[in-house]
Amino acid sequence: MESFDRITGIVAPFPQANIDTDRIIPSSELVRAQKEGYAASLFAAERYLNGRVPDPTFILNVTPFNEATILVAGENFGTGSSREAAPTALRAFGFRVVIARSFGGIFYNNCFMNGILPIEIPFDDVINCSATKQDRALVKLTVDLVNQTVTREDGYTLDFTVPTIARQMLLDGKDNIDVTLDQADLIETHWQRDRQARPWIDLEGT
Repeated sequence: MESFDRITGIVAPFPQANIDTDRIIPSSELVRAQKEGYAASLFAAERYLNGRVPDPTFILNVTPFNEATILVAGENFGTGSSREAAPTALRAFGFRVVIARSFGGIFYNNCFMNGILPIEIPFDDVINCSATKQDRALVKLTVDLVNQTVTREDGYTLDFTVPTIARQMLLDGKDNIDVTLDQADLIETHWQRDRQARPWIDLEGT
């Protein structure tokens, strides 16, 4: 997984609240066994007209928002079902950061597993001045995971916090499996001790 420390990127504003995982990726798009190809599935029910023709009015089909790496949404983003394909599709499209006042709990955790940094800050704190509250005005943010700050173009900086272990996993570019494999020597030592204590159990075969 690609590591994350600091990015400056274009913001795609989604000010609506309660955007659930079925909107992020409809169930009809869950047709892939692998993670590849999910970029085209992101917001598919709203992003396309009949015949999979891109809707020219949908924000992710509009330049420069089609190159956005930061999504800023209203509260309760990623609620609903637990489908991991929601952060998978966001990451496949190119998003590295999702900012919202609050998140669905499972979605929040799944973001870290897919290389996305979820940050809990209200929409109006991030996109705050009158010039940038216009519909689809271009906004850029700098997100620094090392110092846990979000900096607007006017220089205003907001602090955020994320769980320590999840933060380190993103900084290192590791998922849960990678973190477990880092403990391979300790796991092997445990197995060796257990074999000595319980020789009648064949751990190799379990």
